[in-house]
Amino acid sequence: MNRKSKIILLSYIALLSAGGVMGYIKSGSLMSLVMSQVFGLALLALVLLSKKIQKPLTYISMVLLFIDSFFTYRFLKTWKVMPSGVFAILTFCVLVVVLKTNGQLRNKARRAP
Repeated sequence: MNRKSKIILLSYIALLSAGGVMGYIKSGSLMSLVMSQVFGLALLALVLLSKKIQKPLTYISMVLLFIDSFFTYRFLKTWKVMPSGVFAILTFCVLVVVLKTNGQLRNKARRAP
């Protein structure tokens, strides 16, 4: 995993953790605090151990897809853009950028002759 992906993931982890803290402060949601910290720590462990794990992008992608599906579900249930809609879009963008910067997503479109 390259340096750019690590910086993006660490920034996302910070936003995810801050979002959990804000959810706890604003609405008293202990579950928001706990789950954001659990998934933030899971992603942090995967980023830090990326050299020792075989195919770390697979595990990181699975965690990000789970987080994205949760936020998308919450958005479709409540239709509130903040925080679930924003985090659903943000998580998907982070997933795409991380995979793209590591060469996992390639443009296979052919050029016209």
